[in-house]
Amino acid sequence: MERLIEGKIAAIINPSNIVVNRGSKDGVTVEMTFSVRLNLPDIIDPDNPENVLKAIFFEKGQLKVSKVFDNMSFCTLIGRTVYEYGSMKTLHGIDRHTVYPDLDRSLLIDPSEWKIKVGDQVIHIPPTAKTEPAKPASGT
Repeated sequence: MERLIEGKIAAIINPSNIVVNRGSKDGVTVEMTFSVRLNLPDIIDPDNPENVLKAIFFEKGQLKVSKVFDNMSFCTLIGRTVYEYGSMKTLHGIDRHTVYPDLDRSLLIDPSEWKIKVGDQVIHIPPTAKTEPAKPASGT
């Protein structure tokens, strides 16, 4: 089983080129994909404080590694999620658009947190396993 590589954004060169603080010494290779995470704070049940939802996250965007050094990697931004009050839209094809006009506007996450920034957590997204198409049964 391939181990997941975790790191952080070390620098933002321009809107589409980002440096991650993991490199070949950590197992990073060209074409590898990283998810930029927005981690939610713990969510506590108001009726039962012992009931806590932990480790929930959203994906802010995806990075594809273009150049690898020993301890850092240059990446290209290949997908981005943007937040507008009441909706999230993923710019790489998936549309998550729901409007809730009557919600209390005290949000769990400030909308500015959706911006990709230095220090954001990144986690390697392993490629999906390739499966062979089913072969028709041969007759006798």
